[in-house]
Amino acid sequence: MIENSLNQSSSKMGRIATETAQMTRTRPLALILKAGVFAALLATLLSAVTIELLAAFADRVNGSAPRLSDIAKATVFLCAITVVPAGLFGFLAAVAAGTVLYLRRDRIRSVRRLLVESAAAGLVMGCLFPVFDAAVNSLAVPSFRSWLSRYELVFCVPVAILCALLSALPFRKHVVR
Repeated sequence: MIENSLNQSSSKMGRIATETAQMTRTRPLALILKAGVFAALLATLLSAVTIELLAAFADRVNGSAPRLSDIAKATVFLCAITVVPAGLFGFLAAVAAGTVLYLRRDRIRSVRRLLVESAAAGLVMGCLFPVFDAAVNSLAVPSFRSWLSRYELVFCVPVAILCALLSALPFRKHVVR
């Protein structure tokens, strides 16, 4: 009788694991799109916060200190501006990187490996952002000289890596085997 109940519970657990695995396998597109939307929100917000903190630092050097409420208001308004270049690129980069990570999911066996691969993808995408930004913000295609700015790379790469790491964490259960 005890063996029978143990067999039933183990078969029930096996069935639940199989159903969960099938759900994960059948909906990779939804998972990748969710990661893209999350990364777009993160990229928009982090870009706005970074711009506002740099502006607040410049004001502080000039002798005036903005209040925290002013910084928060300006960040909200900057989100409307950063959504086009940063949010769009965050979405596209997360979809591309998420697809690569999903295809490599059999090799990702730990959260640590997932974070390392996500950081590498964020590094690559962060290096590509200045080119995308120049294409989105310029009316003439030949004016790609802004992507040569090393100052833009100094801020793009860490923000992209942070977005990649934060985007990978909520989806670790679906990727790590």
